[in-house]
Amino acid sequence: MMSSPRLSIVLPSGPALLSAAGEVRTTTPHLVRLLKEFETPEKYEILKDTDLHETTGAFLAPLRLSGPPGWWFGHKGSKTCNETIFEKLHQDQLRLLQSSHAIPAFDNLGEGRSLNDWWLEPFMEKLSAYHIDAERTIWLTQNIRAGRNLQEWQQKNEVRALPTPYGFHSSMGTSVASMRRRFGKNMEDLDDMYEHARATASGSAARPFAFLCLNRRMKPHRVALALHLIRQGHDKRGKLSLIETGGIANAERNLKRVARPAEASALARYWANNAAALPKFLDLNDKSAFGSSRAVGPIKPFYAETYFSIVTESNFVGENVFRFTEKTWKPIAMFHPFVLLGPAGLIRELRRLGFQTFHPLIDETYDDETDDVARFELVTREIDRLLSVPIDTMAKLYADLWPAIEHNHRHLLDFAPKYISARVDDLRVVMAGLT
Repeated sequence: MMSSPRLSIVLPSGPALLSAAGEVRTTTPHLVRLLKEFETPEKYEILKDTDLHETTGAFLAPLRLSGPPGWWFGHKGSKTCNETIFEKLHQDQLRLLQSSHAIPAFDNLGEGRSLNDWWLEPFMEKLSAYHIDAERTIWLTQNIRAGRNLQEWQQKNEVRALPTPYGFHSSMGTSVASMRRRFGKNMEDLDDMYEHARATASGSAARPFAFLCLNRRMKPHRVALALHLIRQGHDKRGKLSLIETGGIANAERNLKRVARPAEASALARYWANNAAALPKFLDLNDKSAFGSSRAVGPIKPFYAETYFSIVTESNFVGENVFRFTEKTWKPIAMFHPFVLLGPAGLIRELRRLGFQTFHPLIDETYDDETDDVARFELVTREIDRLLSVPIDTMAKLYADLWPAIEHNHRHLLDFAPKYISARVDDLRVVMAGLT
């Protein structure tokens, strides 16, 4: 069987992007970072635009995107979209996207934003205005539901010339890559964590706190959960952070997206009366060290001192975004079981990927509930149950879950490189359909 040709990536020799202020800013596409971390040179090549004469076929021209879609292409009805990403592109990057051999790839693998009609229409208009062939365009995303959103918009607007979405769990790869840089290629700097976890499972080591729950950017489900934990007195049993405590806009209205009206009103009142007094690091004494836990790399002592994690994923409300971020992969790498606040179905997706979850010792039926308010209620009910037991019972729960905990850690480190490699192979097939 003939081997597949290498994936050709072409990057501009000049700056990749100009900021709004005209300042040159170089950005490396997430796809390129994944290739360099997990693939062998036999499977891909990275060229500069000055090397185009060396490639005879189609090549991928990635452009990294970060932040809300309105920053890139504007959105329908907005009066502030006169200067979008196309106006800020360096001419070398723009020429690449316009090339007849190029497959423009809008790289949103670091975000996974929703594809919706607020900006798809101006996006299509911009592609046309800048002579970029929409039918040869790929959208790279970690939002697995982006394809469905795009198809719905296509049918509603009877539009055929659309970018091809290609979604996969890129955050698993970027998280493992980051942890390799921090803990060694084979995670050898986590050997002490493994031994401590084994000792905990065997009963020869104890942990002083029940849970770890790290939160930075304020979102309704995170604020509601943190306030619930504090009002129930659970914060004294764990390590809880809520870094951004300056306030939440339209608190009651936003909290009603995850809590029933009476509970949302009570939470909003509590927030209004107490937010200013809440420290940014609720019970984490080492404030100087905490900054690095905001990145992908976890801080070992926080995990070594607690039995399980309460993971508040980046998305919880709605059906337009379905993705994992580093927030899920960190506890898996650090030998933690967890309760997961995220879109319905994320637990099921973990199982599909070969991970073992913790039902019935941790009730995960919340994962099947598609109503956001009802799902939040089920999650907090299970957290309340877990935190109602003595610490020695928590130790027994950890011991009972140890086979799954150990499997998940090993599976993450073994599976992530294979998964990314397989997705690169799939990308060749996607490209072939566009050439």
